[in-house]
Amino acid sequence: MPVHKPFNQSNYDANDASGKEVVTQFLTNKGLDVQENSNKYGIDLIANGTTYNGKSFVDIPIEVERRNIWTDTFPFPTVHVPERKTKFLSKYMLYAVVNSTYDRVMFCSSDIIKQFIPIEVPNKSIQAGEYFYDVPLKHWKVYYI
Repeated sequence: MPVHKPFNQSNYDANDASGKEVVTQFLTNKGLDVQENSNKYGIDLIANGTTYNGKSFVDIPIEVERRNIWTDTFPFPTVHVPERKTKFLSKYMLYAVVNSTYDRVMFCSSDIIKQFIPIEVPNKSIQAGEYFYDVPLKHWKVYYI
């Protein structure tokens, strides 16, 4: 059984609302209607509308994460999506990562993320037993805000 990082209230307070606000503003500026999910244990945002390139969005779930290690160029060749987010990957959704300075966001779809088998990645929070989808950076679309 994989180990999951325990909930950290101060980390949540420092990153959750601000990350969701950045993604909401970015997508709203692209013509989408974005609402925060009322289920605090569910996916973060729900987007609807038609983007500038004509692609329709109907109830597209979006999970948002802020990465304090990312300022200008993402510092690693892969992006780690926590295995604990698997519950959100069963249906189509977008995973959004916001950088530390709030001027970049990148997206990857669940269809891509699910193609990768979670691998164990020791990190500063969990020394052993935590798994992540190790998604190459080439599968993420980075936008400057």
